[in-house]
Amino acid sequence: TSEGMHRVAWELRYAPFVVRTDSEGTSSRRRRRGGGPLVAPGKYTVQAFARSGEATKNLGEAQTFEVKLISSPTLKPQDRAKVLDFQMQLGKLQQGVTAAQRLIGDAVTQLGQVRTVVVGGRNSDLELLDELRQLETKLLDARESLTGDATRTSRFDVGAPSVASRLQTTLYGTMTNLYGVTKTQRQQFQIAKEEYDAAIENIQKLLDVEVPAFNKKLDEAGVPWTPSRGIPHAD
Repeated sequence: TSEGMHRVAWELRYAPFVVRTDSEGTSSRRRRRGGGPLVAPGKYTVQAFARSGEATKNLGEAQTFEVKLISSPTLKPQDRAKVLDFQMQLGKLQQGVTAAQRLIGDAVTQLGQVRTVVVGGRNSDLELLDELRQLETKLLDARESLTGDATRTSRFDVGAPSVASRLQTTLYGTMTNLYGVTKTQRQQFQIAKEEYDAAIENIQKLLDVEVPAFNKKLDEAGVPWTPSRGIPHAD
Protein backbone atom coordinates (compact mmCIF):
# COMPACT_ATOMS: atom_id res chain seq x y z
CA THR A 1 0.00 0.00 0.00
CA SER A 2 3.02 2.31 -0.07
CA GLU A 3 4.14 4.49 -2.97
CA GLY A 4 6.54 3.38 -5.66
CA MET A 5 7.23 0.25 -7.72
CA HIS A 6 6.48 -3.13 -6.16
CA ARG A 7 7.54 -6.49 -7.52
CA VAL A 8 6.40 -10.00 -6.60
CA ALA A 9 8.34 -13.07 -7.76
CA TRP A 10 6.66 -16.47 -7.99
CA GLU A 11 8.97 -19.36 -7.13
CA LEU A 12 7.04 -21.66 -9.50
CA ARG A 13 5.75 -23.66 -6.54
CA TYR A 14 2.34 -24.41 -5.10
CA ALA A 15 1.44 -22.87 -1.76
CA PRO A 16 2.96 -24.52 1.34
CA PHE A 17 1.01 -27.45 2.75
CA VAL A 18 1.43 -26.08 6.28
CA VAL A 19 1.77 -22.42 7.25
CA ARG A 20 3.97 -21.86 10.28
CA THR A 21 3.54 -18.73 12.37
CA ASP A 22 6.17 -16.45 13.87
CA SER A 23 5.16 -17.72 17.30
CA GLU A 24 6.56 -21.09 16.27
CA GLY A 25 9.97 -19.59 15.72
CA THR A 26 9.77 -19.25 11.95
CA SER A 27 10.61 -15.90 10.39
CA SER A 28 8.52 -14.29 7.67
CA ARG A 29 11.36 -14.72 5.21
CA ARG A 30 11.60 -18.45 5.86
CA ARG A 31 7.83 -18.79 5.54
CA ARG A 32 7.93 -17.25 2.07
CA ARG A 33 10.72 -19.58 0.97
CA GLY A 34 9.02 -22.73 2.24
CA GLY A 35 6.73 -23.40 -0.70
CA GLY A 36 5.01 -26.55 -1.88
CA PRO A 37 5.85 -28.76 -4.88
CA LEU A 38 7.19 -27.32 -8.12
CA VAL A 39 4.52 -26.82 -10.75
CA ALA A 40 4.58 -28.86 -13.94
CA PRO A 41 5.72 -27.21 -17.18
CA GLY A 42 2.83 -25.67 -19.07
CA LYS A 43 0.74 -22.52 -19.47
CA TYR A 44 -0.34 -20.47 -16.45
CA THR A 45 -2.30 -17.29 -15.91
CA VAL A 46 -1.61 -14.34 -13.60
CA GLN A 47 -3.94 -11.52 -12.67
CA ALA A 48 -3.79 -8.70 -10.11
CA PHE A 49 -6.63 -7.49 -7.91
CA ALA A 50 -7.04 -4.50 -5.62
CA ARG A 51 -8.88 -4.91 -2.34
CA SER A 52 -10.28 -1.80 -0.64
CA GLY A 53 -12.61 -2.26 2.30
CA GLU A 54 -15.16 -4.82 1.12
CA ALA A 55 -14.67 -4.12 -2.58
CA THR A 56 -12.44 -6.04 -4.99
CA LYS A 57 -11.58 -4.88 -8.51
CA ASN A 58 -9.40 -6.22 -11.33
CA LEU A 59 -6.16 -4.44 -12.17
CA GLY A 60 -5.85 -5.02 -15.89
CA GLU A 61 -6.53 -8.17 -17.88
CA ALA A 62 -5.24 -11.65 -17.06
CA GLN A 63 -1.88 -12.48 -18.65
CA THR A 64 -0.82 -15.95 -19.80
CA PHE A 65 2.76 -17.23 -19.68
CA GLU A 66 4.52 -20.56 -20.15
CA VAL A 67 6.69 -22.41 -17.65
CA LYS A 68 9.48 -24.44 -19.25
CA LEU A 69 12.02 -26.90 -17.90
CA ILE A 70 15.43 -25.27 -18.31
CA SER A 71 17.61 -28.12 -17.02
CA SER A 72 18.10 -31.70 -18.15
CA PRO A 73 18.35 -34.22 -15.27
CA THR A 74 20.92 -36.99 -15.73
CA LEU A 75 18.18 -39.57 -15.24
CA LYS A 76 15.07 -39.57 -17.37
CA PRO A 77 12.41 -37.55 -15.51
CA GLN A 78 9.27 -39.34 -14.36
CA ASP A 79 5.75 -38.35 -15.35
CA ARG A 80 5.37 -34.92 -13.74
CA ALA A 81 1.62 -35.34 -13.14
CA LYS A 82 2.19 -38.57 -11.20
CA VAL A 83 5.02 -37.04 -9.19
CA LEU A 84 2.81 -34.06 -8.32
CA ASP A 85 -0.02 -36.36 -7.25
CA PHE A 86 2.37 -38.20 -4.90
CA GLN A 87 3.60 -34.91 -3.45
CA MET A 88 0.02 -33.78 -2.84
CA GLN A 89 -0.60 -37.01 -0.93
CA LEU A 90 2.46 -36.22 1.17
CA GLY A 91 1.03 -32.76 1.76
CA LYS A 92 -2.29 -34.10 3.04
CA LEU A 93 -0.48 -36.40 5.44
CA GLN A 94 1.74 -33.53 6.60
CA GLN A 95 -1.36 -31.45 7.35
CA GLY A 96 -2.84 -34.27 9.41
CA VAL A 97 0.36 -34.87 11.40
CA THR A 98 0.90 -31.15 12.00
CA ALA A 99 -2.70 -30.60 13.12
CA ALA A 100 -2.55 -33.55 15.52
CA GLN A 101 0.77 -32.37 17.00
CA ARG A 102 -0.48 -28.83 17.55
CA LEU A 103 -3.81 -29.86 19.03
CA ILE A 104 -2.14 -32.30 21.41
CA GLY A 105 0.35 -29.61 22.38
CA ASP A 106 -2.50 -27.17 23.07
CA ALA A 107 -4.30 -29.76 25.20
CA VAL A 108 -1.16 -30.51 27.25
CA THR A 109 -0.58 -26.78 27.82
CA GLN A 110 -4.20 -26.34 28.94
CA LEU A 111 -3.88 -29.23 31.38
CA GLY A 112 -0.84 -27.51 32.86
CA GLN A 113 -2.98 -24.45 33.47
CA VAL A 114 -5.65 -26.61 35.09
CA ARG A 115 -3.03 -28.13 37.41
CA THR A 116 -1.99 -24.66 38.57
CA VAL A 117 -5.60 -23.71 39.32
CA VAL A 118 -6.41 -26.97 41.11
CA VAL A 119 -3.29 -26.88 43.29
CA GLY A 120 -3.85 -23.24 44.18
CA GLY A 121 -7.58 -23.57 44.84
CA ARG A 122 -9.00 -23.63 48.35
CA ASN A 123 -11.92 -25.91 47.57
CA SER A 124 -10.47 -28.03 44.74
CA ASP A 125 -10.77 -31.80 44.68
CA LEU A 126 -7.14 -32.94 44.59
CA GLU A 127 -8.21 -36.31 43.17
CA LEU A 128 -8.67 -34.40 39.93
CA LEU A 129 -4.88 -34.20 39.77
CA ASP A 130 -4.66 -37.97 39.40
CA GLU A 131 -7.11 -37.93 36.50
CA LEU A 132 -5.32 -34.94 34.99
CA ARG A 133 -1.98 -36.76 35.09
CA GLN A 134 -3.46 -39.88 33.50
CA LEU A 135 -4.96 -37.82 30.67
CA GLU A 136 -1.74 -35.86 30.25
CA THR A 137 0.26 -39.09 29.97
CA LYS A 138 -2.11 -40.43 27.33
CA LEU A 139 -1.71 -37.25 25.30
CA LEU A 140 2.09 -37.34 25.56
CA ASP A 141 2.13 -41.00 24.50
CA ALA A 142 -0.13 -40.14 21.57
CA ARG A 143 2.20 -37.35 20.47
CA GLU A 144 5.15 -39.72 20.76
CA SER A 145 3.40 -42.12 18.38
CA LEU A 146 3.77 -39.39 15.73
CA THR A 147 7.03 -37.67 16.64
CA GLY A 148 9.05 -40.41 18.33
CA ASP A 149 10.78 -40.40 21.72
CA ALA A 150 12.19 -36.88 22.17
CA THR A 151 14.10 -37.89 25.30
CA ARG A 152 16.13 -40.43 23.32
CA THR A 153 16.93 -38.06 20.47
CA SER A 154 17.91 -35.33 22.95
CA ARG A 155 20.61 -37.73 24.23
CA PHE A 156 21.67 -38.53 20.65
CA ASP A 157 20.35 -42.05 21.09
CA VAL A 158 19.22 -43.77 17.91
CA GLY A 159 15.55 -44.64 17.89
CA ALA A 160 13.08 -45.90 15.29
CA PRO A 161 12.12 -43.29 12.67
CA SER A 162 8.87 -41.53 13.58
CA VAL A 163 5.92 -40.74 11.34
CA ALA A 164 6.97 -37.08 11.30
CA SER A 165 10.62 -37.80 10.47
CA ARG A 166 9.78 -40.24 7.65
CA LEU A 167 7.37 -37.70 6.22
CA GLN A 168 9.75 -34.75 6.49
CA THR A 169 12.61 -36.66 4.86
CA THR A 170 10.40 -37.78 1.99
CA LEU A 171 8.95 -34.32 1.45
CA TYR A 172 12.38 -32.70 1.35
CA GLY A 173 13.75 -35.38 -0.94
CA THR A 174 10.98 -35.19 -3.52
CA MET A 175 10.70 -31.40 -3.67
CA THR A 176 14.39 -30.65 -4.16
CA ASN A 177 14.96 -32.60 -7.36
CA LEU A 178 13.50 -32.66 -10.87
CA TYR A 179 13.83 -36.40 -11.40
CA GLY A 180 10.84 -37.69 -9.44
CA VAL A 181 10.16 -40.10 -6.60
CA THR A 182 12.47 -42.93 -5.57
CA LYS A 183 11.34 -46.38 -4.46
CA THR A 184 12.66 -45.70 -0.96
CA GLN A 185 10.61 -42.49 -0.72
CA ARG A 186 7.45 -44.34 -1.71
CA GLN A 187 8.16 -46.99 0.93
CA GLN A 188 8.78 -44.32 3.58
CA PHE A 189 5.47 -42.65 2.75
CA GLN A 190 3.60 -45.95 2.94
CA ILE A 191 5.08 -46.77 6.37
CA ALA A 192 4.32 -43.26 7.65
CA LYS A 193 0.74 -43.44 6.36
CA GLU A 194 0.10 -46.81 8.00
CA GLU A 195 1.54 -45.66 11.33
CA TYR A 196 -0.45 -42.43 11.16
CA ASP A 197 -3.70 -44.29 10.45
CA ALA A 198 -2.99 -46.58 13.42
CA ALA A 199 -2.40 -43.62 15.76
CA ILE A 200 -5.01 -41.09 14.67
CA GLU A 201 -8.07 -42.97 15.95
CA ASN A 202 -6.71 -42.90 19.49
CA ILE A 203 -5.69 -39.24 19.14
CA GLN A 204 -9.15 -38.21 17.97
CA LYS A 205 -10.74 -40.10 20.86
CA LEU A 206 -8.52 -38.28 23.34
CA LEU A 207 -9.15 -34.84 21.85
CA ASP A 208 -12.85 -35.24 21.00
CA VAL A 209 -14.06 -37.39 23.90
CA GLU A 210 -11.72 -37.64 26.88
CA VAL A 211 -10.53 -34.02 27.06
CA PRO A 212 -14.10 -32.59 26.82
CA ALA A 213 -15.30 -35.13 29.43
CA PHE A 214 -12.55 -34.03 31.81
CA ASN A 215 -13.42 -30.37 31.21
CA LYS A 216 -17.03 -31.13 32.08
CA LYS A 217 -15.90 -32.77 35.30
CA LEU A 218 -13.90 -29.64 36.14
CA ASP A 219 -17.01 -27.51 35.61
CA GLU A 220 -19.09 -29.78 37.82
CA ALA A 221 -16.44 -29.64 40.54
CA GLY A 222 -16.48 -25.84 40.48
CA VAL A 223 -12.86 -25.49 39.35
CA PRO A 224 -12.26 -21.88 38.18
CA TRP A 225 -12.32 -21.37 34.43
CA THR A 226 -9.26 -22.25 32.36
CA PRO A 227 -8.63 -21.96 28.60
CA SER A 228 -10.28 -24.58 26.33
CA ARG A 229 -13.39 -24.73 28.49
CA GLY A 230 -16.71 -23.11 27.59
CA ILE A 231 -17.94 -19.80 28.96
CA PRO A 232 -19.01 -20.40 32.56
CA HIS A 233 -22.58 -19.66 33.65
CA ALA A 234 -22.94 -16.48 35.68
CA ASP A 235 -25.94 -17.65 37.72
